[in-house]
Amino acid sequence: MDLTRRMSKIALLTTVAVAVTCVNVESAAAKPNDDARLREPLVSLYGRTPLTGAQIRQAQRTAAVLGLQAFEIRAPMLAMVSYKQNDREVLDVPRGWRVPMAAVAMPIALVRSIATEHVAEVLERGDVVLGRTSASLRKASVGDVITVLDRRNRRQSIVVGAIVPDVFTADTDILMSDLVAQQLGVTSIQRVAFTGVRRIRALRRNLNSRGFRVGSLHHLVQSNDQKNPDAMLGLAKVKALLGEFSYKPVNKNGVLVDTKWRARNIAYQMKYNDVGLIHNCHRVVIDAVQAALSEISMRGLSSEIDVAMSNRYGGCYRGRYSRQAEKVFGNISRHAWGMAFDINTSTNARGAVPQLNCDVVQIFRKHGFAWGGNFIVPDGMHFEYVGEPRDQLKYPSSYCPNT
Repeated sequence: MDLTRRMSKIALLTTVAVAVTCVNVESAAAKPNDDARLREPLVSLYGRTPLTGAQIRQAQRTAAVLGLQAFEIRAPMLAMVSYKQNDREVLDVPRGWRVPMAAVAMPIALVRSIATEHVAEVLERGDVVLGRTSASLRKASVGDVITVLDRRNRRQSIVVGAIVPDVFTADTDILMSDLVAQQLGVTSIQRVAFTGVRRIRALRRNLNSRGFRVGSLHHLVQSNDQKNPDAMLGLAKVKALLGEFSYKPVNKNGVLVDTKWRARNIAYQMKYNDVGLIHNCHRVVIDAVQAALSEISMRGLSSEIDVAMSNRYGGCYRGRYSRQAEKVFGNISRHAWGMAFDINTSTNARGAVPQLNCDVVQIFRKHGFAWGGNFIVPDGMHFEYVGEPRDQLKYPSSYCPNT
């Protein structure tokens, strides 16, 4: 069923009427994305894998005991196959190819709590909301039509009803209602968000008493937390830094990234000075890698990087899905952008206690990288470009906190 068919003539007129009240791309570009705040802070619970039905029920029971509200959050990676403005196709994607669009899907009641009534109304009528960064990539306007693939690979169209600061889309491309996500076939629940939390310790204790392992297998994150030096960028900001590409699934885990995009952006067999890593990384990332390696060498830490092992089994660019990706709505690996690379793979297996020298970690943070050693599934070999220094952020990291 085409989702746009559910819109009545009244709803279409409403879209036009409220368009003048939406934040447009031009005004958004003049204001920083941090000029907005959630109207109510959130505390989110998530685990190493999507939450099970039993876990969601236990989280809801915790909320009931503590007098909180609990909401299920979905976070699919949508496959965009068409983008139209004024009935004109502006996205040139060959048949069988698609553009990754990260989305977050929330119950409308939660949106009313954290955003504005207007945003809630947009979602309530079946439209979606774009974040400013994503909108700026395609000069988006209210009324644009996005066509994505549902779980059965059928084309479904959704309408852009508003453009808002990135904080309301969790730094993804699209905010949609949970009802629209379910119509697309999105079933997995990535998070449970709690509102009304006054004592996070009480929330943590109650969750642990119900079988959660907060701090190891599960995390609690507050929306007003101090900034985590190893936090990944949202996909919209990744695209703003490195560009947007189309891709085509080629096997169970692999994707073929657009050849023209790769030719423009990936520097193949780049050999760095001072520490002899050889990578196929994004051209934007190269200078930061070189600066980090030069400092590592200058400080006498070159031996902390196993160059032979890293060049043989590590690397940077690789077209594939994320290791935790679902079959249909799974994330594309950050390696596909050439923004992530692995080193010392033999001693830093995913899921194991990281063994990297913390001085090396902090040098890479200084030059604009997040480290995978503090991911919920530790990935000590992994570094990922974020484009800003992270070495001065004080945060209670499990491994290698900044000093």
